[in-house]
Amino acid sequence: MLAKTILLSAALAASSYGAVVQALTPGDLAPGPFTIHDFESVAGGPGATYSATNGVQTSPATGVPHSGSLTLTTNQFPEPITITFDNPVTAFGLWFGNDDTCCSSGFDANLDVYDANGFLATVSVAANMNDAHDQFLGFNSSEHVTSVVLRYGSGSDVGLFHSIDDVQFNTADSVPEPSTFLLGASSLAALIALRRRS
Repeated sequence: MLAKTILLSAALAASSYGAVVQALTPGDLAPGPFTIHDFESVAGGPGATYSATNGVQTSPATGVPHSGSLTLTTNQFPEPITITFDNPVTAFGLWFGNDDTCCSSGFDANLDVYDANGFLATVSVAANMNDAHDQFLGFNSSEHVTSVVLRYGSGSDVGLFHSIDDVQFNTADSVPEPSTFLLGASSLAALIALRRRS
């Protein structure tokens, strides 16, 4: 009976996975190692492709840059930036900026998260409207994320170029599947329970 209870509890725990949890700082992202794109030499790098309706480009940072002197922005505004991963990820973050009071009285920067089956969740931060690339937007996910979309407001209602810097992400291939790990642990617990009973 104890073994059946352990297996049932583990199965219920596995089915509750699927969460996307917001990361407030780069230190909240786990596990690593991480690929980092700083846009100082190219508009991207290995592991991810950046796109927008009318394309993307590197650009001198507005305000005080997070690091270096270049960021990634869109060729036209207002256009969200889509980031598509070569391999799924479970942790991702970026710094955003160009949040200027010249063209908006305030907005939320939103990061829409997708896996191979579609939309998973949105994480958001209220823009501080100081123009600098000094706000972090990121998440950890128990699902394998295949792409994300950064949008200011609805993506079309904020008259600013979307702009990002120092993108970082891991590779899900090195992370055990939560359900596989739980079921493996529950099987071991069930075997221990059965041995104790005999």
